[in-house]
Amino acid sequence: MKKTILITAASILAVILCLSASVFASSASGHPAVISNGNISLLGSYYIEGSIASASGNISFGAGSASSCILDGDAIVTDGHSVTFFNQWNMPDFRGEIVVSDVDFPYTPVSAPATPSGIASASSLPYNVTESVAVSSLRFGGDYTIDTSAGDVWIIADTVTFPYGSINVTGSNNAYIVVNNSITFSGGTEINSDGNLSIILGTGVAYNNYSVAYANLYVTDNQLAANGGGTLYGNIYLLNDVCSVSGNFSLYGTIYGSDTDISMSGAATVYGTVVADSFSNTGNFTIIYDPYYSLPDEGNSGNTGSTTVEDTSLILCNSVGRTSILGALSFDGAYIYGYNDTEMAPEMNVKRSEASAMLYRILKQNDELDGYVLSGSTFPDVSENDWFGSAIGFFEYIGVYNSNYGENYLSPENFITRGEAAKLFAFAMGISEITEDDVFSDVARSNRFYPYITALANEGLLVGNGDGTYSPDAYMTRAEYVTIFNRILGRDDRYDYTTDVDGNPVECQFADMDSSAWYYADMMRATNAFTNFKVDFANRAERNVLDDYTE
Repeated sequence: MKKTILITAASILAVILCLSASVFASSASGHPAVISNGNISLLGSYYIEGSIASASGNISFGAGSASSCILDGDAIVTDGHSVTFFNQWNMPDFRGEIVVSDVDFPYTPVSAPATPSGIASASSLPYNVTESVAVSSLRFGGDYTIDTSAGDVWIIADTVTFPYGSINVTGSNNAYIVVNNSITFSGGTEINSDGNLSIILGTGVAYNNYSVAYANLYVTDNQLAANGGGTLYGNIYLLNDVCSVSGNFSLYGTIYGSDTDISMSGAATVYGTVVADSFSNTGNFTIIYDPYYSLPDEGNSGNTGSTTVEDTSLILCNSVGRTSILGALSFDGAYIYGYNDTEMAPEMNVKRSEASAMLYRILKQNDELDGYVLSGSTFPDVSENDWFGSAIGFFEYIGVYNSNYGENYLSPENFITRGEAAKLFAFAMGISEITEDDVFSDVARSNRFYPYITALANEGLLVGNGDGTYSPDAYMTRAEYVTIFNRILGRDDRYDYTTDVDGNPVECQFADMDSSAWYYADMMRATNAFTNFKVDFANRAERNVLDDYTE
């Protein structure tokens, strides 16, 4: 049951609600962006998309203008509690309703995973970590792998700094980084995992310059300071009774403090939910309820960092509002070229630069660049003079690759994984919906590429390994990439790669392509140009023409 309260003229207005009702509204505005056991006080600027709900406290709105204080959802309290607006002349933009409802708060306090004893000490950390280790001061400078294939791996340090580089967690077990004192991201750090990495902090974390992490954070201190535009895909668990959360970071996940009085300042953006014992703000924050990145309604045990998908319709390609162009691309030319006149290297892994350029060529030919103005990349290792420079720049523009300042390298000549390639295709094609969940057994919902892999599989563009798996962390070969691309372009059995337009037989010019290999037909359809489904050598544009991005 909903009840709308009529606001009357008064300098200070307190509306005491004394009605009872049932559960949350079923509309989108009923989903809680903020759910608190106690009071909710909105004192600074904010944009909240979703409802705010208190199970046993009051909700108060401070003095703020409609342009800077926006609640696009309901304010929900239980019987006998109040919703208060402190200044009628300076009201927020309140787009929902005041609702009286029985608000459940099933969330229980969490604790950090217990650190095992007897971990051996070392003077430094190897680049490939396969067993637990303790170091005094740890500096990640370069590309590190934490391999959990043989079991859980713990890394314990007093202080940690990340000047640049990456951490990649492999294997199906868990990895833990325990920091007794401070942790600082001072460059463009990237931390990748499938949701099986936890970082346990003794004091707050500082994101200086652009950093991206796929991990869960456990904060034992009374503050979390995350500055410099960092992005975290995971949940933040607050373990103290009181915690101040500040900074201009972005979180795709839940801030979970069921027993914590949370105060937010700064300009953080949360895509998910905030769970608190009480909640207040003094900064300029944004919270957008997102079912994919929100914890289950029944609470969380505190150690898994799992998420629940309540609505599987996901907007994946929202950087420039890109819509689906599946079935709209038309291109009969060749789009992949050999390393020379006789070598195609179909089983060689495809590079990020190559994957980006091949896809960009076709989008450019079809005028599907969404207003992209030709420019270079912001990555320091991608020059505007590189043949693939504008292709990388375009995929930055639509949100595939992210960069800012500092030493945040793309490494364009590195190989692209099957998961990364799925994201590239999903963003480029504007694919935004998942119609069937959990297609591949080795792609968990916690995997950062899960939405893209699943969405492409739903469209029939990915078929996996034939055994129900996809191998998202494996590198993608040129042949595998071309096979997906042909499905997008509709280059199927209608395209006769054995005969040209004059009826002459067509021979493969590449000595390293085996005519009996599974990929042969797809590679021939990608390396040749066609007219009326027959090979047309006159229609084959040279690579330097397709790669001319100056027009």
